[in-house]
Amino acid sequence: MTKEIKTSREIVNDALNHKETYRVPMDLGGQSNSTLTLKALNNLNEYLYGSKEVQSANLMAKHFQSVNTPEEILVKFNIDVRSITPGKPKNKEKISFPDGSYLDDWGIKYSPSGKGLYYDISEFPLKNYEEPDIEKFDWLDPDDEGWTEGIKEKTEDYFFNTDYALIGNMTSAQIFERCWNLRGFEDFLMDLFINKSFAHKLLDKVTGIQIQRIKNFIGITGKYLSMFKISDDLCGQLAPFISPETYEEMIMPYHKIYIEEMKKLTDAKIALHCCGNIRPLLPKLIEVGFEVMHPFQNSVPEMDPEKLKREFGKDVTFWGGIDVQKFLPNAKVDEVEKETRKIIEIMHTGGGYIFSPSHNIQADIPPENLVAMYETASNIKFD
Repeated sequence: MTKEIKTSREIVNDALNHKETYRVPMDLGGQSNSTLTLKALNNLNEYLYGSKEVQSANLMAKHFQSVNTPEEILVKFNIDVRSITPGKPKNKEKISFPDGSYLDDWGIKYSPSGKGLYYDISEFPLKNYEEPDIEKFDWLDPDDEGWTEGIKEKTEDYFFNTDYALIGNMTSAQIFERCWNLRGFEDFLMDLFINKSFAHKLLDKVTGIQIQRIKNFIGITGKYLSMFKISDDLCGQLAPFISPETYEEMIMPYHKIYIEEMKKLTDAKIALHCCGNIRPLLPKLIEVGFEVMHPFQNSVPEMDPEKLKREFGKDVTFWGGIDVQKFLPNAKVDEVEKETRKIIEIMHTGGGYIFSPSHNIQADIPPENLVAMYETASNIKFD
């Protein structure tokens, strides 16, 4: 009997619905946390084609220096997803400084890091604000036409003229993380405990803006998407930044409203990117409505893939799993092949898995390791 060969979109959708597939669906560049950085793309381009000059590459997220992965790379690596990313606002003045610093669309200042590989936040615009001043801030306009310009045409072209699964990828669509980006990390954590009125006012303001951005974007793309992804880093390497109780009290109500509004407009699975040890928060994140988790960073405590799959594999799709911090930069090719097979064999059972790196491919990762990772994954087939 001949096995039915499914399209990339069908394989991704089956995995998202916890159906086992004859191969795992694969991502690279589907979102701003699972692509290559510009220098890594240069390295890969030189390795594959003997040229340092990158063709058709542009930045998906400037502060990460993460790129929209060129189509020729996606095809070469048999990638099953394509990213649908909003445009840039037209009516917001672009402000940059002589040292290379710039203000992002929210008015947050980023400056080049010491090694020039990415940008760090150097000024938090709401740091010295009092609660009555929040409304006076020059807030991002969620209805700026630049956000959705050309999105309808791009989405429909991908959907009707290719077989790829589409991911709605809204960089900066966070709630918790966006608040501390504006306020300052330590200050916002303190707000959550001793200045709750301020915290709620800021959370409410940011959530309202994000919901309107989502409505405008998903209103156009929603019926074509397999996943819609937001980032909201709630965790550090060893533990969450806040306890499950604080999450439930202060952040979860806003995530709940956010997801409810998304679900009114799309049947796409709602994905959360959150680095670090997310295990203590996973039950609450699943309860609130997140259906896909990236990256399941198995190099940190409590994130053992077998345990995660056993405890939560029926409730959530895991996305990622190949460590970019210590493993990929230092491993030999045969070790990469072995680790790739191991992770896929664990996570494939019962569906609910999308293969990708745990975060962006950085310049210190040998391109031969990246090639080995995707070639190995492409060749693993299941009965």
